[in-house]
Amino acid sequence: MRKTSVSLFAIIAATMVPAALVMLASTAQAEEVRAEEKVMSNQDWWPNRLDLSALRQDDAGANPYGANFDYAAEFATLDLDAVKKDIESVLTTSQPWWPADYGNYGPFFIRMAWHGAGTYRVGDGRGGAGGGEQRFEPLNSWPDNVSLDKARRLIWPIKQKYG
Repeated sequence: MRKTSVSLFAIIAATMVPAALVMLASTAQAEEVRAEEKVMSNQDWWPNRLDLSALRQDDAGANPYGANFDYAAEFATLDLDAVKKDIESVLTTSQPWWPADYGNYGPFFIRMAWHGAGTYRVGDGRGGAGGGEQRFEPLNSWPDNVSLDKARRLIWPIKQKYG
């Protein structure tokens, strides 16, 4: 019996060797093909997409302060120490309607910034944290952005005070 089983295993092993060699050769060929492939860009996937660069032009109508607004001069008049003090006060003053985790809202604001930046689309250059679009639909109702309206409510007095 033992002698029969050993020879049976030898026959099975001998029949599997050619199949293993074929699989090894096909794997090597597949690796060569993968090495020759190029990385696809957005232009490859969507060659006829709309040119939306006109939406991002700096036109005077898009400036809420007007053409005569001098940002550098206004920034020079700002008391940065007072701004920092007010921000620190917001970060460390827990509110009863939304208590701070461990007495600080810092991680909450980091989450808000992360989710705002996460809306940027490489394909057309739209989105991102710069436009504050997280305040509006559909972004403010996305499940990932749940409760970030509270973070905006916390920082709103600073925005009203300093612009």
